[in-house]
Amino acid sequence: SGPLAAPCTMEQLADAAASLAHTVGDGTVVLLGHHLGAAVALEAALRHPDAVSGLVLVAGTPGQLGAAESLDDSLGHDPSPVEVEILQRVPPSTDDELASTLQALSQYFTHRSPPPPEGRFAACTFSAATAAAVMMAAGWWSAVDRLGDIVVPTLVIVGRHDVVNGPHESTRIASNLPSSRLVVLEDSGHLPWLDEPQAFTAAVIDWLDDVGL
Repeated sequence: SGPLAAPCTMEQLADAAASLAHTVGDGTVVLLGHHLGAAVALEAALRHPDAVSGLVLVAGTPGQLGAAESLDDSLGHDPSPVEVEILQRVPPSTDDELASTLQALSQYFTHRSPPPPEGRFAACTFSAATAAAVMMAAGWWSAVDRLGDIVVPTLVIVGRHDVVNGPHESTRIASNLPSSRLVVLEDSGHLPWLDEPQAFTAAVIDWLDDVGL
């Protein structure tokens, strides 16, 4: 897809994901989303239940506070120095600033030794306009009060040491979904498939087998 520009909504992103789903196989897919992708997957399941047979939500959040939630329900803790730094660096104003921001913050994304700095983003293209549009969309979005409408099997995975969207956020999701399984990987950060690839893959495959997907 091409770069996004504001205004952008989570509904638009979800519709695009569902449109892609309708072009493959029988039009029904299991959506796996990480971070913002988890939010898009949730919104797609709500808007297009005919296209989604299951969800795998990795290091996600259900969005802004629900009607019955308090600020403690969203944060669960005082912001760490890492989270404060992340908030101070966004949104980036230029593509180069976005690249340098992610380079600086990437050391916090994995719990184990990160890859060499020069190899982290070698194949990436950066768009500050897209990042700003997506951040704006996510800033207004919440699925908390609608999670009970999602009936498809859902696997929620999070790293114990995730400083971006920690276990508390995944618990907010799983506790409000009728058919969910929460897996906390004890030696992972925000990118659990890199920190614990075998455990991550096993969790997904075991869940797929158990729910018959």
